[in-house]
Order: sequence, then structure tokens, then C-alpha cells
Amino acid sequence: MELWRVGVAGATGRMGRMVIRALQDAPDLEFGAALSRQGARAVGTSATAFLNWATDVEIDDDIERALDKIDCLIDFSAPDATCHYLEPCLRHGTAMVIGTTGQDAETLAKIQAASAHIPIVHAANLSPTVSVMARMLEMAAALLRDYDVEIVESHNRSKVDAPSGSALWFSEVVAAARGYPRGDIVVYGRDAQAGPRKQGTIGIASVRGGNLVSEHTALLIGDLERIEIRHICDDRAVYAHGSLQAARFLRNRKAGLYSVADIAVSA
Repeated sequence: MELWRVGVAGATGRMGRMVIRALQDAPDLEFGAALSRQGARAVGTSATAFLNWATDVEIDDDIERALDKIDCLIDFSAPDATCHYLEPCLRHGTAMVIGTTGQDAETLAKIQAASAHIPIVHAANLSPTVSVMARMLEMAAALLRDYDVEIVESHNRSKVDAPSGSALWFSEVVAAARGYPRGDIVVYGRDAQAGPRKQGTIGIASVRGGNLVSEHTALLIGDLERIEIRHICDDRAVYAHGSLQAARFLRNRKAGLYSVADIAVSA
């Protein structure tokens, strides 16, 4: 069987380089292309020199040229760059793993539409175990319907979007478990808000500081007791390895929009 050829968008960024590092230790995958923004200074340089890994892959800013060399693109670029890669992948029939978060509603709609024609994993969090937290939260939210739910997420000072995509996903999990329309009940922080907490709402609070990797805590709070469900990521490498698992999952997969839960079920 031929190797599944994988490209990395955002190849010069922190996550992109971690994916390339993980590809070095993935004998079942072939590193085929590395993409960066148009006109970036790194264009034309070795994509693997930082690892002392001898390959012929160079940093490129031409997505069309890169797509001739790959079967699947892993996108860790930027929220406003996703469409730059999505539309060419759609034309070429190239599978995508989108690990970037913070896209606007228009971009999310385009991802959904593209998934009717190509297989896409779009995940707010590519950690293999975060779907376990989501399942636990789903069960707890359904069983403890009268408990208040608050979600607290913490990330490093450089994260550009808030709240995190994972926190938004967890709020969707709670809303679905309770049959609520999510958009009407989520409260983002409570700055300058007067009055008691409105029953049935889901609170989300964001913390940014230092070099925190990722921490998400869901609190289900009753009058006499509470449950806390927490996921802590200590090393970003888990997202890189998760993205490779997602790429493997997409091989020979029919068109559709898939999640980390789908990957976990197939394992």
C-alpha cells in the first residue's frame, strides 16, 4: 500500500513544526508539502532543517503546487487563512484536518459545504482524550439537569481567540444534552452584569497567561454539592499526534465532516 501523503499548512508556526516533528516518527505517513503565508521569508528553505531531518520538502506558498504532492492537508495556520486552503483542497479532492480555531460564521459554513464533497476533520481540540471529557459532560448534563453549568478555559497569553473552540464545543454538548438552543443561553463572562444568575444558562470564562498549554474545567453546581470535569494538556505535542491520527482516519473515508469523537469510535 502506498504511503498516505500529508502536507502541513502553517508549517513555520509552533504547531506546524510540531506536526512535522511527529511526521518524522510516522513511518506509515509521507511528509509531502509544507505551506506558509504568501511571501514569507522562509519560503524556499528546508522544512525539516530544524530537525536535522534530510528531506526534499521546502517551505512553499503555492497551495496549488503543493496539492499535487499530497493526499491530506493538516491546517494549523490562522482562522482567516482556512479558506485560502479549503477552496483549493475542494477543487483537488484533497482531504483536510483543520486544527485551527476561531473561524467566523461564514468560514464555518464554507467548511460545512465543502464536507459534502471531501472528507474533513474539523476539531476545536485534537487531543485524543478530549472526546472522553465531552462524553462525561454530556452524561452529567443530562442527569443533573437542574445543576448550573460553568465552563472555565485557560490558555497561554498568545492565544488569539476567546473563548476557546473547545469551550464552545463543550457548551454545545451541554445544550444538546438538555435540549436547549445553545446560542440563546451561553453567557460569555459577566462583566458589568447585575442581578442573579439566570437559570438554564451556560457560563464560559476565559483565562489567558504565561505559557499555559490548555485546561478546560466544566463545573456542574448544585445547592449542596458540585461535580468538576477537567481536561489538562501538558504538552502541545498531543495535538500534533492527534492531527496525524485524524489524517490516518481520513484515508479512504467518504466525504463528510468528522470530529474527534468519530476518530475515537473508529480506533
